[in-house]
Amino acid sequence: MLTDLTVTLDETTLKGRAGITDLATNAVEFALAVDRIDLDRYLPPANQPPAPKAPTTPADATAKPLDASGTLTVGALHVSMLDLTQVAVTLAAKDKVIHVFPLKAQVYGGQYSGDITFDSREAIPALSLDEHLSGIDVGKLAAAESRKVHVSGHGNVDLKATAHGAAADAIMKTLTGRFDLNVENGALEGMDLGFQLARAEAVLSRQSAAAVTDTGRTKFDALKLSAEIVNGVATTKDLIIASPVIKVTGEGSANLPTQALDFALLADTLKSVSGTPLKIPVKVTGTFSNPAVRPDVEALAKGALKQKAQDLIQNKLKSLFH
Repeated sequence: MLTDLTVTLDETTLKGRAGITDLATNAVEFALAVDRIDLDRYLPPANQPPAPKAPTTPADATAKPLDASGTLTVGALHVSMLDLTQVAVTLAAKDKVIHVFPLKAQVYGGQYSGDITFDSREAIPALSLDEHLSGIDVGKLAAAESRKVHVSGHGNVDLKATAHGAAADAIMKTLTGRFDLNVENGALEGMDLGFQLARAEAVLSRQSAAAVTDTGRTKFDALKLSAEIVNGVATTKDLIIASPVIKVTGEGSANLPTQALDFALLADTLKSVSGTPLKIPVKVTGTFSNPAVRPDVEALAKGALKQKAQDLIQNKLKSLFH
């Protein structure tokens, strides 16, 4: 057992203790603390071609699986454009099962807690996730992922899912579970639904919408959705965006491996350019990084024709009884 351990690497200092507690099983125990670390500095440049793979040999069937337990704390952690503080990790690994719980951190003004299990006892490893973000600045989290369209505001995010595979692409393609999002006093950044509604209203009234400016964002009081995820495709049927001037409901899907979007929204203009409330269908397609938002002209035409037919019938009935 190594005690009073101190290791300095670049701008990072690690302290604590670590050692082998059982020579027969090579069981490892540790309690380590890191002041700060930037993991991105140890990654290869983004444009660097991958190194040629070395010849692989069959795994030694008699090799002993990792047997380890301990705690790790990190004062400040930067990884993949994410900044976390007060990170606390408790790990237990035995018989090819790695369990990380509790896993806690502060991130973007809120709290993160997670429970992760990686089971490699079978030929294809299994991953279990139970992740929670509370009171987080969702806009900063999404901006860190460099998404053109994202949600800003403070709220809660919950993900409970399972997946199979060791590589990231395999995990994304098999991810299955549930996702919940609840954000208050925020905005849909990169998408001005009011502008799209004004365009649709102009189509109906056969007028120009040139005077309406695309602000690139849609403010809201609340945004809520829950999604069922099956093999990497998240599907929601209860999307709600509410504000004093507009209410949007919708359903659709997001393909996580391909990042393809396919949503059908219905925007209720509580206030409109003409002063008359309208319900306008909107389609959202494209990808996370390059979405396409436009009025659903086909649905809009059907709705307009249906309304004209209803008005005509009502007028005929009135003429019969008056």
